[in-house]
Amino acid sequence: MSDTYPKYKWLLSSTACSSCQGMAVTEYTTKPKRPHPNCQCTIVTITGNNYGGMTDMLPRIVSVEVVGGHTEYDEGSNGSTEKMKERGRENFSARGEFNCNVTVRCPKNNEIILDIVVVVEDGELYDVIMNWASPSMSNESGHWEEPKDDFEQEIEDAIRNYMGGLETKALQQARSILASDGDSLCGK
Repeated sequence: MSDTYPKYKWLLSSTACSSCQGMAVTEYTTKPKRPHPNCQCTIVTITGNNYGGMTDMLPRIVSVEVVGGHTEYDEGSNGSTEKMKERGRENFSARGEFNCNVTVRCPKNNEIILDIVVVVEDGELYDVIMNWASPSMSNESGHWEEPKDDFEQEIEDAIRNYMGGLETKALQQARSILASDGDSLCGK
């Protein structure tokens, strides 16, 4: 492959399907699209940026950015927060997928970006919604109020902001990827 940048590599997840396995055999000159919903594979961008100067001995994560995402609720999980609370955490079924870009400075001072999918689902997502709803949705008498029109956007914002949870999960995944594939991704 030529020295034209950016380049893209497909990094398989541990549960990769046959479609994804077929995508991991080559480098791409344009960013590949995920072949299906719920894809947990990582797209690696090799930027071609080189920063010169002192080099690190190990890859170093320099930034994490949430760049997109969505939530989906199974039948019966969507609705008023009061109804969700009545059904309880164990009966809540929902899933949020968020794309995070993790920028890594490699030992040769080259840069890669890991496009990681972070998943928040079921009980964990229920906890985020209930934590968000408790202070924001009860009135002076302590009764729950119906959500506003922008309820879904507010929940997505709450998920993005919950204790840095998405960034923390993205960092954990990035560290795992670098521990297992860092040498090959960074060009050692």
